[in-house]
Amino acid sequence: MELNLVEELEKYVKKEGNEVVVDWNSIRKLTSGREGSYNESLHEKILKHLQEMKILSVKQNHNYELTGCGLCLNPSLGNGIVNLYFTREQDAREYKRVNFNGSMYHVGIRRVEVVE
Repeated sequence: MELNLVEELEKYVKKEGNEVVVDWNSIRKLTSGREGSYNESLHEKILKHLQEMKILSVKQNHNYELTGCGLCLNPSLGNGIVNLYFTREQDAREYKRVNFNGSMYHVGIRRVEVVE
């Protein structure tokens, strides 16, 4: 990974001791357009980095999903083609807080249990 990319990713994802801390609010600002133009490339790189760190996963089973109006509201790759699921409940809660606070509809968090 390029040094400047590593430095850029560290603005959004930090290791504090044994814990990984994700700044979901700063990530949201990348997509809101309020802090400048939408940086799709960086946003996708952050999401892929979170996948590599096992904070997000493409697997539903035993991971967390935000739902509202029957839709999955999780982060996604490829303009919504690949949904990502939270491996930690605290990240799902924080993502919900920064992205859907004050929403007109109910946004719930559920742990997905796929019955085989």
